[in-house]
Amino acid sequence: MPGWIDQKYIDSIDFLPDELVPLRDYVLKHRNENISEELHVFEERALFPQISWDVIGIYEDEDFNNGGMKIFIGPDKRQLQKMFLKAALDLRLWIMGNKNKQIIRFINSLDEIGSNKNVLKSFFNNESIEFSFITYENFLERYLLIKPENRNQKLRIIPTRLSQNKKSKEWNVFCPLDLKSWYCGTNGKPAEEFSIEINGYGAMSNINFSNDGYATHASIANFISWQDFLHKYNIGKIIELNRDIYNKKINEL
Repeated sequence: MPGWIDQKYIDSIDFLPDELVPLRDYVLKHRNENISEELHVFEERALFPQISWDVIGIYEDEDFNNGGMKIFIGPDKRQLQKMFLKAALDLRLWIMGNKNKQIIRFINSLDEIGSNKNVLKSFFNNESIEFSFITYENFLERYLLIKPENRNQKLRIIPTRLSQNKKSKEWNVFCPLDLKSWYCGTNGKPAEEFSIEINGYGAMSNINFSNDGYATHASIANFISWQDFLHKYNIGKIIELNRDIYNKKINEL
């Protein structure tokens, strides 16, 4: 949950890498949302996917007032993972907008996919395409289109009543390989440098999200996969993500 690092540290020039500053500034200006801490969590995980979430949740910096080091202990693992996924989505939408705006690809129905439906499978393993698409719509309308301060933290995004695996204890979401490797972690060496170039829709792997407290996580991953697919095949209406679309319904886009 944002708010665990003092603002004076967030405002320092070295809190984020230069590549992420324009994205932070855009979101703050056009959506009135400060995603600095989310981007920090994303940067740390992308650079050091081999370390634990607990370590990523510890921020250390020079104590501006008393000397020595100032240590901030972040939220729990579940919240850090949600912050990471949210930043990963924000970053993807930024790249899709050529790094000068954020855009989303929007379709009203699966019929708009046309012949490309032959290459599309549900991003939820063992669930229907319709199940994945409804989750995509719900996340857009109940999360992205809502002002940040008005978002309900206990959202019902995934249509569990339509699930074909009601007895399952997890959501198995297919997502891009880079997202999978960052989120799940690796045993490899730290990245040599930070990069915000992201692979598009292509080879995918799955992330298993517990259905106990991780529904929003799963819905973000599902939305990322939908955006990658729609962007690659140039499908759907392009909508700029800014405060003008807050509180709109899907049929008003």
